[in-house]
Amino acid sequence: MKKVTKLFGALLALVMVFTSVFALNANSVVAKAEDAVLYDSREEYKDFKYIIVNGDATVVGYADGTKTSLVIPAFMIDEEGKKYKVTKIGDFAFADNDRLVTVTFPYYLTTIGASAFAGDKKLETIIFAPNSLVTTIGEKAFLDCTALTNLGLEKSKGIVLPYNVKTIGESAFENCVSVKTVELTKSIRKLGAAAFRGCIGITSFEFAGSYSKIPNEFLSGAISLKEVSGISSNVQIIGTKAFKSCSSLKKVTLKSKVTKIYSRAFEGCTSLTSINIPSKVTSIGKYAFNNCVALDNIKLPATLTYLGASAFQACESLTSINVPSKITKLETHVFFGCKSLKNVTISGKLTSVGNGAFSSCSSIASIKLPSTLTSIAKNAFSNCTALTSITIPSKVKTIGDSAFAGDTALTKVSFSAALTSIGASAFSGCNALKAATIPSKVSKIGANAFTCSNLTTLTIKTTKLTTDNVANDAFEGTPVEITVRVPKAKLETYQQFLIYNNKGISKHSTFKSF
Repeated sequence: MKKVTKLFGALLALVMVFTSVFALNANSVVAKAEDAVLYDSREEYKDFKYIIVNGDATVVGYADGTKTSLVIPAFMIDEEGKKYKVTKIGDFAFADNDRLVTVTFPYYLTTIGASAFAGDKKLETIIFAPNSLVTTIGEKAFLDCTALTNLGLEKSKGIVLPYNVKTIGESAFENCVSVKTVELTKSIRKLGAAAFRGCIGITSFEFAGSYSKIPNEFLSGAISLKEVSGISSNVQIIGTKAFKSCSSLKKVTLKSKVTKIYSRAFEGCTSLTSINIPSKVTSIGKYAFNNCVALDNIKLPATLTYLGASAFQACESLTSINVPSKITKLETHVFFGCKSLKNVTISGKLTSVGNGAFSSCSSIASIKLPSTLTSIAKNAFSNCTALTSITIPSKVKTIGDSAFAGDTALTKVSFSAALTSIGASAFSGCNALKAATIPSKVSKIGANAFTCSNLTTLTIKTTKLTTDNVANDAFEGTPVEITVRVPKAKLETYQQFLIYNNKGISKHSTFKSF
């Protein structure tokens, strides 16, 4: 009997558990169903689908998909005759419509939702009501509207934003390839990233409003853009790729509050001939002006503390450059390929010249390096084919691989007394160089360091060289009858391993002691 009672109790408890779980699930299903009803409680008025939010109507679609022209009414009227002001076009409301050509907005409209008209390939004209109340154009609102040419009041040409617009969302007009001109409005307070990216038809862009940043990729790829004007005086930052590949842009005037130009901001602006760098700029990012092949003059401000890698790479028309005193390092390829660069002024506290910093600057005949310099990286001055002489400052300890390789006009090198290492191919191909003196502290020489076909006199002051720290072929390609001057105490040792241990000195050479 006790066993039966226990079994009955257990079954009762199990039933209660299942009942509770079912009740919870049922409540959850009801809650979800209620949410779905609220979300899908769309009404219709003249084929417009709408929902009521905070007492106003949001248009969320249109039942008749055959219309090419729509005039969105100012009010939605329900079955009981109650009016609701239309204040918003909902997210995705008319997205991917393959028929719409013209849409007219009502007066009370304040918000155009995210992707509201995205992908409407035939949409040509958006007409705002006079004195429109629109304040927000959502992200991707007109993305890929490739036929859009006019947006504004009824007779507007191009994009002319209504007076009250404050916010343009991210990618709002991206790839609107048929737009020719854009005029922002003074009320603008926020610009979205990539808002006009890929708008390849824009020729003129008139900024207006007050904002602190031109966003990342804002006009990137606007290849027909020739002029910009009205950039806000409050702008402090030019964003990453903001004007990248605006290949027709010729002139940009930045306002005085700009402090940072981010990476690739003007990269590929191949027609750009003039841009001012305001006096408060502290940072110019990587590739900021890369491949601005027409830019012939630039003045860097004294406030500059960072100049990114490849910042002016391939600026083929640039003739002069000043490196301000707060710059301590020239980054990789910062002036690489500036083949017209002749005048370089370096002031202040520079300690290192980075990889390829001046490589292929084929018009530099001379350059004065500052006394603060301690290292010269690989390829730093390679293929500077007009460079005739160089003085390595007294604190420089290392010269990187191929640092001066291919400098075919180089006739004189004055080495630093502090120098300890000369990299592989450091002076390879410097065939105008006839004499070189290796300082007393050098303890490492790389392969092909002095592959110089006219080097007839080599003076070695250091006593620290061994067969292990002088690489094979270090002097390969030097003249057969080269004269080598070495310290008296090292005459026999140096002669032995430099000739017979594959270091590149010919057995027909002449060794002299001092």
